[in-house]
Amino acid sequence: MKKITIEDVFQQKKVKKETEMFFDSETLGGRIDFEKIQPDKVLDILQDAGKGLMSAHDANLYLIYLSVPMFRNAELLEKFEIKDSPYKVIDAIFESDVLEITTFADKILTLYGFQAKRVKKIKK
Repeated sequence: MKKITIEDVFQQKKVKKETEMFFDSETLGGRIDFEKIQPDKVLDILQDAGKGLMSAHDANLYLIYLSVPMFRNAELLEKFEIKDSPYKVIDAIFESDVLEITTFADKILTLYGFQAKRVKKIKK
């Protein structure tokens, strides 16, 4: 294994910045931009799902909700008549398409080094 130099670290940082931070939604017919949230928040969500404090589906909804600023819009919540648990707006937006919601959440999790197979084990 080669010795890492400062140039290698800079190059790695540049590659990470170029990571795709969008999801192509079939349900909505377009691209949804998302942003990174604090890694400890991601771990909290996964741990809650793992402990049974929330379902894996709710964990996916919450992760997407926190990662996409436009989904936290008060007007959007009002339009979909979401009063409790604002992250449930994701289910309404994606018409309860579990496959697309799961695929979107898995894509977000790749930013944190998770792969879909490993995440399923953690959620269980």
